[in-house]
Amino acid sequence: MKITTSLKIAGAVLASALSAMAVRADLAINENVSLFGYAAGSIQYNKVYDGDTDTSMDISAAKIGIALNFEPITASVSMYTDPGAKDLYLLDAYASYNLGHGLSATAGRFVTYLGYESFDLTENTFITYGSANYGNFANMFPSYHQGVKIEYQNGKSTLGIAIVDSVYNLGDEFYRGDGNARDGLGIEGNFTHTEEKWSLGVTLAYQYGKAGYQDIYGIDPYANNPEVFTADIWLERNLGDVTVAGEVAVKREGDKVSDTVNTFYMAFMAKQDVSDKISIAGRLSYGNEKGFGNFWKLSAMPVGYEFSNNFSIGTEVAYTRYSKGVRDAINPDTGTNYPKYEFFAGVQAVLKF
Repeated sequence: MKITTSLKIAGAVLASALSAMAVRADLAINENVSLFGYAAGSIQYNKVYDGDTDTSMDISAAKIGIALNFEPITASVSMYTDPGAKDLYLLDAYASYNLGHGLSATAGRFVTYLGYESFDLTENTFITYGSANYGNFANMFPSYHQGVKIEYQNGKSTLGIAIVDSVYNLGDEFYRGDGNARDGLGIEGNFTHTEEKWSLGVTLAYQYGKAGYQDIYGIDPYANNPEVFTADIWLERNLGDVTVAGEVAVKREGDKVSDTVNTFYMAFMAKQDVSDKISIAGRLSYGNEKGFGNFWKLSAMPVGYEFSNNFSIGTEVAYTRYSKGVRDAINPDTGTNYPKYEFFAGVQAVLKF
């Protein structure tokens, strides 16, 4: 069994969170400038069929940013560190202009419209995501990209359209777009409607890659002019103490020399508020990728406890099962077959401000 620990970082996160339990975190510097962010530490157990067992105590993620409000101009910049705090990334880096009549224009680096589960783990019920860790399942929903977007808000409804350097970055960088508009562009359109008891989100995204440009490794990721189309719809409904949500997404990829690849994903989630502080939740997700195989994942949050608006503890137990088609495929990163199943258990403490 491989055991990885980083007690200094995880301990600091947990201690900071505990010290904030009884106070209200208000980081507004003045009426124009405020800080925002979060930090999370976790203890996780991962078991992969025919693979190593990994137990870790470490930082899950941390983010800190500054928001500026000088109406009609607002701006946001944030930094982020991923699990293990090995690297530091620039995330949000955008400015918006209020055009009036519900219209606003934004330019810079911002998060995708795609996906019901948020990039920021503080906004999610579970520690892990519903998608699987292999194939196109893992890349079903992008994170950040650079570009411009226009949004129109009318009462409870919001319409948005973004033109970006890439919806999906085909390189190794997960927290930004591909940084090059000459090799093609992406477009995302979003509609969101929120009522007191329910919310609906619909996003359509399209990316076209133009061949002839190389990345920093000398590789042309769009050599065959691939196209990627993604459609995503989710619905959330509040039923008193119970909140349920469902999501369906389809990703279609095609190029000149190979068959079109379709990836399908769906998930259903339910959360029960046992009391003002305690909650339980469950999630069932399924995905199928043409020519690769399918998976299903069952996740449960045995208990979640919210000490305050700023500090909470969550738990998760999850089991992911892969079909024979996935298990027979070769992982290009390891040269071995993909696993038959994955098992996960974890406890996570989150401080947000």
